[in-house]
Amino acid sequence: VVFRSLSRSNSTDRASASHWGVVAEIDRFFGVQDSGSTIATELRGGLTTFVTMAYIVVVNADLLSKAGIPIESAIFATCASSAIGTFLMAWWAGYPFALAPGMGLNAYFVFSVVPAVAAALGPGPPDRAWKVALGLVGWSGGLFLIATWLEVRSRIMREIPMTLKLAVSAGIGLFIAFIGMQGAGAVVADPRTLVKLGDVHAPSVWIAGAGLLVTAGLWTRRIPGALLIGILATTALAMVLGHADGPERWVAFPEVSGTMFQWDLRGAFDIRFLDIMIALLFVDFFDTMGTLVGVGVQGDFLDDNGRLPRDNRALSADAAATVAGAALGTAPVTTYVESASGIAAGARTGLANMVVVGGFCGAMFFAPALTAVPSFATAPVLVVVGALMATSLSKIEWEDRGEGIAAFVTALGIPVTFSIADGMAMGVAVYLGSKALGGRSQEISWVMWALGAIFVLRFLFIPLE
Repeated sequence: VVFRSLSRSNSTDRASASHWGVVAEIDRFFGVQDSGSTIATELRGGLTTFVTMAYIVVVNADLLSKAGIPIESAIFATCASSAIGTFLMAWWAGYPFALAPGMGLNAYFVFSVVPAVAAALGPGPPDRAWKVALGLVGWSGGLFLIATWLEVRSRIMREIPMTLKLAVSAGIGLFIAFIGMQGAGAVVADPRTLVKLGDVHAPSVWIAGAGLLVTAGLWTRRIPGALLIGILATTALAMVLGHADGPERWVAFPEVSGTMFQWDLRGAFDIRFLDIMIALLFVDFFDTMGTLVGVGVQGDFLDDNGRLPRDNRALSADAAATVAGAALGTAPVTTYVESASGIAAGARTGLANMVVVGGFCGAMFFAPALTAVPSFATAPVLVVVGALMATSLSKIEWEDRGEGIAAFVTALGIPVTFSIADGMAMGVAVYLGSKALGGRSQEISWVMWALGAIFVLRFLFIPLE
């Protein structure tokens, strides 16, 4: 009996030691303790990020189907490309920045790129246009990789003044808060004033409002997982009151053959598509750069010089994800602003991304279940995170009038144009103009002048609509 007891005790000790050894190895690999975080916090932050951005699985697939891409395959492509890009970001750069097909980029792909390609190609098979369009996305991602390896992208990102970086963070905060209010129906379109207050009697509005109060209260009390609890509580309230339905089925096996490696790289290598290629490069480049800067400020990842460490690795992961996404059958993949929700919940390392990767891998099989979370259930989290990101405005040196105006225009331009890239362009233009006309042109680097010239050329010769 004593021998058996000792054997069991030794076995338990060995298992316990093995368990803690694995935990220690994970901590060491991702630098969790060094970042001031814990494994539990990283897991919670990753889960918050995934739940906040899980809507992309259904939304992106629905958009791609409008271009003729099979929706079942589009769901797989969305999940797989998101998982690959998010994993690369964790592995190469070690940041809790999740990736997925970009909102805005996917709409541009469906409603602008595919029709333009179809018009240039003329009569032919109905699926030829979107296959060539995927080829264009693949080529643009490849060019991005080259530009990243040559450190062109990182050099531009490093030269952007800290004032504009802080403004981009605040602008993204206002942007995602506006998206949340729009998703809840709290603000709607109006032909006279562009936007107005929505129908306050609509269930989505007052349920989201109740969720916002709960989320804000939990956050104020510093309850761990407040953002995730807010999403789940809002969803549960909607279901109990009969304003959200449960999934009709839970499991759906992925269909891969419809889009995987269906890109037409040879057909896309055509001078007729040069303007489309440049437009794709422009939008993806500056949306990604703006998002990295914005969430970098939110997570306090920037160094004393306002630079994001390992920025070249982060940009490489983003570019590689775009290539992988095109091969799998989806619009350009980019870093997601919703990563700020996980960062706000405490995520600081790539370990949080591994939770997101697992979520997207599971979503390949459980996509119908994700539709049970209504869009207005994530609205409270987006508003709270937006408020947190807007605090970067307090760090701007408003006493410097030129930079203050440029920062204000940047922060305002992002939500009102519904584009991170366009908001940045407006801010850069005001920054250059105020410095030059204010007799301080010597403070402007040649990189910023070149960036301004690129923006001018974009607006003059490359229409994005």
